[in-house]
Amino acid sequence: MLSGAHVSLAVVDEFIGLLSLCLIPNFCQFEGIIFTLADGVPTGSPLAALVSGVFMNKFEKEVLDSARCWYRYVDDVLCM
Repeated sequence: MLSGAHVSLAVVDEFIGLLSLCLIPNFCQFEGIIFTLADGVPTGSPLAALVSGVFMNKFEKEVLDSARCWYRYVDDVLCM
């Protein structure tokens, strides 16, 4: 997606590296027990909205072009 926006490969690689540092490993604590999350972004993480927004943008452009009607607001979707 970034390479399509005429961003250099070095910048894309650096961005992916920095994003990986922020997302891996993920830990959460529930009732005093610490869990390691295998994949995904924890709910409430400062990056959760950014990562989900980027994913949904790409998903909508590549997969949902055939839908007659597709409206999304945060986590609500109307599709016909």
